[in-house]
Amino acid sequence: MLNNSRAMLAINGILMMSLGIIFYLFSEAITRDMFPDVGEEAIRVGSVLRELMAGGVFFIGLLLFIAQGTIRSAAKRLLFGSGIGFLVIEILLIKIILDSFASVPIWTLCLFPVLALLAFFVSTRQFQE
Repeated sequence: MLNNSRAMLAINGILMMSLGIIFYLFSEAITRDMFPDVGEEAIRVGSVLRELMAGGVFFIGLLLFIAQGTIRSAAKRLLFGSGIGFLVIEILLIKIILDSFASVPIWTLCLFPVLALLAFFVSTRQFQE
């Protein structure tokens, strides 16, 4: 796996599609956990926005998963780009915490740096399967 950019694309894609499904199915619960002190109207708005975000996250995951069928050089570039994207997500999550705007689940703070490091590591391997 650590020498195969296509396998890593598949894993990242499956994780992102799963996250999209979770965001959609549990949009209201996640919104309530992140914003415990807001009213019902704000929860509904947040839930709708999270459902829209779920579609985007699922779409990105689907693209990553489908990209495993590309040639190795393209797969490495896509994997490197996804690593940058995962770092951007992590930076935004940290900013949200520092601004004390919302509570962010600890598992999300751990997930994206791991995905980013794995993506960078695998995408920069010269010899791959």
